[in-house]
Amino acid sequence: MSRHPIIRAFPLLVALVVLPGCPSAPALNYEKTVDMEPGDIKLYTIDAPRRDQKIRVETDSAEAIDVTVALESDAEAVKKFLSREVAGSNPPWLARKESNKHHSLDTEVPAGKSFTVLLSGAKKRTEVKLKVKSQ
Repeated sequence: MSRHPIIRAFPLLVALVVLPGCPSAPALNYEKTVDMEPGDIKLYTIDAPRRDQKIRVETDSAEAIDVTVALESDAEAVKKFLSREVAGSNPPWLARKESNKHHSLDTEVPAGKSFTVLLSGAKKRTEVKLKVKSQ
């Protein structure tokens, strides 16, 4: 007794619908507007990606600032370095740009590691528009 072709293919159709494969990581799209005063160091931590992820950090402000991207585990050491509490060599960061009104930094964040964006270096009060996106 022969079964209908659709009935024979049914288990395969169920597998294709139920098991679509490895889901892609959700696109990162973090935006924030920040008021900065001279001497401020602002930290914004972003959740760990499920896989290695290329990101772009962009800032736009009326006054020059510094932007640093570091793993969350290194953020406190970077903050101490930026505030000049600790002298010596640069702590480990993923990317850094200094003294500019408009920044665009590209870097890669390892899978399973949260990261922090640090804004610093303002010489005058300014409003900063921060964007962090996956590439």
